[in-house]
Order: sequence, then structure tokens, then C-alpha cells
Amino acid sequence: MQRDQYFNQIESRLTLLAGRIKVRGCLNVLNFNIHAENFYAGLLNEVFDYNLKNMNVVEQNAAAIDLVDDGNKIIVQVSSTSTKEKIQSSLSKLIEGYVGYRFVFCPLVVDASQLRTLKYKAATGVSFDPAKGVLDIPTILRQVLALPISKMESVCELVRKEIPFDEGG
Repeated sequence: MQRDQYFNQIESRLTLLAGRIKVRGCLNVLNFNIHAENFYAGLLNEVFDYNLKNMNVVEQNAAAIDLVDDGNKIIVQVSSTSTKEKIQSSLSKLIEGYVGYRFVFCPLVVDASQLRTLKYKAATGVSFDPAKGVLDIPTILRQVLALPISKMESVCELVRKEIPFDEGG
């Protein structure tokens, strides 16, 4: 089935990217982290029907916010650090102007399920439900599995373009 082929390509490339980001982080080679923000904006837009924009275009190094969707009132932190402290730090740095927004944490790791079981204190007026607001690779892939075939094909094409299987990437 074509659906299985699309899913396999998406899963293998997301897993590859997470592994490469982890290894490169150990070496302090962080260029993938920067590009991952734009990639994840596109990926989350396709998979969840968001309209995320990279905040660095608007404000360089915006505190605790990498991506924003004003229409759906979502703010996203994309991070290679997947700890409770990172999430809490991001939540505490949210500035005024995001009242009514939902915070989403997108760790660039294969599994962050343990983060969903912890308690966090969100900034006043910002909501964060860790059970739904931590989007690790398995969470994204579960959503991909439920997509219509045409949407899954679109996600696969995006992932193939952004994460080719080659040694130089």
C-alpha cells in the first residue's frame, strides 16, 4: 500500500533528523537546530492544519517562542533540549501579548513521553496541557497515520525534500 510507503519514509527521516541533531548537539554543531524551526513549522502546518510562522523573521531570538500561529492562537517552542526545566523556563519567559494562546513544546527527540506526565506552571493567560502539548516524533506520527492519503503524500514530499538520505546533509 502507498500509505505504508509514505509513512515509512516520514518515520525514517524524522528519526534520522532527531538522531543527527542529538549527535551534533554533543559536538556543539547546531546548524540543524536553526533549520529545524522552519522545517517543523511546515511539518506541523501540514499535519495539524496550523498556520505557523517562524518568529525569528519578526523578532530575532524571541524569548521562549520559535513559531506562532495567531489565527489558531498557538505558540511553539522547538528545542533539542527535552527536559522539564526547558519547558518550565520557556513557560516562565512568555511575555505579555499571548493571553489566550496555547503553548506547544516540540522536542527534537524521538521520545519525550515522560514530559507529558509532569506538572508545569504556565504564564498568566497562556494554556499548556502537557498531555496534548508535547509533540515528539511518535505523537506527530500517530497523527500522520490518521491523515487522508493525499495529505500524507504531501507530508511525505515535504519530509523527503527537507531530509534527504545522503551523507552530506
